[in-house]
Amino acid sequence: NGDGTIWLVCNGEIYNYRELREELTRLTQRFERRLREDRTQLAFTPAELDGVPPDVWRRAPRDAQGRLRLGLAQATVFPLLDNATRSATRERMWRAFLSQGGSDNLRTLAALAKARRELAQQFGFESHADFVLRRRMAHSEAQAQTFLATVKDAVRQRELADLAELRAEKARHLHQSIDDT
Repeated sequence: NGDGTIWLVCNGEIYNYRELREELTRLTQRFERRLREDRTQLAFTPAELDGVPPDVWRRAPRDAQGRLRLGLAQATVFPLLDNATRSATRERMWRAFLSQGGSDNLRTLAALAKARRELAQQFGFESHADFVLRRRMAHSEAQAQTFLATVKDAVRQRELADLAELRAEKARHLHQSIDDT
């Protein structure tokens, strides 16, 4: 119609491609804004931060009980997850990190998934993965899954050996039997 609008026709319905892309952009920005604005802080005692590099927590504010208050910035989260000797400390941080933005972000993710699927279907693809992969080496979700299945078989034994080694190290570190880890 001269204004640059791209109209899609699918199953007898007409869709405005620009509006669909703008909706995806709005949803993505809303999700990312909630991540940026999340001010969640977790309180840890110095003992709970055993193993975490001091640069990660040295300047952290303290609460009324003297515990260190750590936010969910990646520069804090990943060194803690990589180095904290206490599994409970790592678990608390990991759960908080995955919960950023709360239930609003879960609803936004669901809306994003639905919008992406609708966009893909309007171009004749079964899934968003098929839509994205159409111009890549895998070409489709099915081809990617087939490839991953062959890789899985090739690396399975190494994965099991790595897990056994990690369990043995954890048992040694915690002074426990390997059956208790």
